[in-house]
Amino acid sequence: MRSGARAQRPSPPAKGPMRAQQLGRLATLAIIPVMLLAIVWARDSSRQPSGRPLPPPEGTVLVATLREPALVALDVGTGGQRSVVLPGAAHELLIVGDRVYVTLGRADLLAEVQLPSLALLRTLRLPGEPHGIAWWEGQLAVSLDRAEEVVAIDPVTLAERRRWRVGETPHALASFAGDLFVAESRSGTVRRIGEGVVTAPGGMPESVAVVGSALAAALTEAGALAFVPLAEPGAARIVPVGPRPVRVADLGEGLAAVALSGSGQAAVYRVADGELVWRVRVGQLPDGLCRSPDGRYLAVTATGDDRLLVLDVASGTAVAEYAVRGGPGACLWVGR
Repeated sequence: MRSGARAQRPSPPAKGPMRAQQLGRLATLAIIPVMLLAIVWARDSSRQPSGRPLPPPEGTVLVATLREPALVALDVGTGGQRSVVLPGAAHELLIVGDRVYVTLGRADLLAEVQLPSLALLRTLRLPGEPHGIAWWEGQLAVSLDRAEEVVAIDPVTLAERRRWRVGETPHALASFAGDLFVAESRSGTVRRIGEGVVTAPGGMPESVAVVGSALAAALTEAGALAFVPLAEPGAARIVPVGPRPVRVADLGEGLAAVALSGSGQAAVYRVADGELVWRVRVGQLPDGLCRSPDGRYLAVTATGDDRLLVLDVASGTAVAEYAVRGGPGACLWVGR
């Protein structure tokens, strides 16, 4: 140490306001990670659905397969599957009691299958390519694409009761309150059997369903849905929905589901105003739509992906997925 130089003592600890500021900084640094964790937790929590969780889906979905002609019974609770081979590719399904009736278009047949055994009981030859099927006034109503007719059949004897001449390529059928409707695809019309054309929206109507107080038709070529108030026949609201809507189904509460084959999506619309409720990707070539008996779920088949998705009706969220071989098409959701 040089002479004359004073030794420098360390500064004493800060007191008063300075000490408080340092402690404040340390406390702030300690709190920041906790705040970040709280923000992340809050964001994750906001993604969770509100209300009680939905119960797991139950029951059996009957699926008609196209590439490997069969009727498959899928237990949505366990994922187990059973099937019966059919003598042709199936178009549409109808359940009456413990019987399922299946139209086999290219084979010119109507098949009767017993539940729950899946035994093939009877077939009825119906020349003219049977396609749509509905239960109407205690009988089976079947549309014949090539014959351009609708035929009524006794379910006990499978004898023909009556036949009507209709427009070109009658595809799907829908019945409601004693009325029977048919989508006449190539004519671009929807007809009430016995009373003539209800609406002529064009656009190749391929599917038809009664949704609340309206008739809904999927216009495949136009990429739209037509909503027709039953009280005002002819006054159709046309709602663009996307490429190739091939099937429309009633979801209750005034909601209509549609399978969009061209975009690989399923969507739900409000019939009253034509507003979109939700739209989701479901796979290649969606076709079949069927609602669970409790109304909470919607099953959608994707023919191109050999799979079936179960969606929450309220949100469109997928809750289950199953592989179904052979090109799944039309479906029905029944109880156990």
